[in-house]
Amino acid sequence: TDLLFSPPKLDFGACVMAEDTGQVLRITNPSALPHTLGFVSLPQGIRITPNDGFAYILPGETVERIVSFQPPIPGPQSMTITAKTLAGRT
Repeated sequence: TDLLFSPPKLDFGACVMAEDTGQVLRITNPSALPHTLGFVSLPQGIRITPNDGFAYILPGETVERIVSFQPPIPGPQSMTITAKTLAGRT
C-alpha cells in the first residue's frame, strides 16, 4: 500500500528570497507493514525537517515533516518533491 501525503500539493504562495517559508506535510502509512522513507534529489531551495525528511513509519502511524522553501531565483516556480521507500516505491 502506498503512503498518503496530506496535503498532496504544497503551495508556498509569494515568498521573499532571503526568507524560508514552511508548511507541514503529514505522511500516513495505511498498510499493515512499516515503511522507511526519504526524500531524494530535493530541488534547490527545498529543505525538509526533522531528520532531513527521513522517517520510519509504523502501520497506521502519521508523521509530520516541515517542508521549507527559500526561493533560489525570483519569480513563480514549480517543482516536484519525490519520496522513496526502502521497498523502492516513489
